[in-house]
Amino acid sequence: MKPPAIRTVRDLQAGLVVLAAAVVVAALYAVFFVAPREATLGISQKIFYFHVASAIQMMLMFGVCGLCGLVYLVRAGSPGRLSAFVDSLAVATAEVGVTLGEISDCFREVFGIYRETQAVC
Repeated sequence: MKPPAIRTVRDLQAGLVVLAAAVVVAALYAVFFVAPREATLGISQKIFYFHVASAIQMMLMFGVCGLCGLVYLVRAGSPGRLSAFVDSLAVATAEVGVTLGEISDCFREVFGIYRETQAVC
């Protein structure tokens, strides 16, 4: 039998996943059906709703990853729970940061916006 605290955390995680999925669906609906087309750029302006938010979150993730790496290096001689936690957090934020970077970059393909030297994702 699992302790009740772990079950509570898993229930919270499941609830947050459902909430996040609902927010993403609502955002997609708002972008494509509620927000009007911009007069000059047209539909290609809507890339900013995803591109800019993904880029800002990516920078935040890499900043947290860097701070965790610094804490890990400073505490390298002292094993313990903090070192293991910041190491795990650094790995997780690096993975999420790379994923957000790909999302930020690949949305250009969806909207058909390329630079001359840019390869398709």
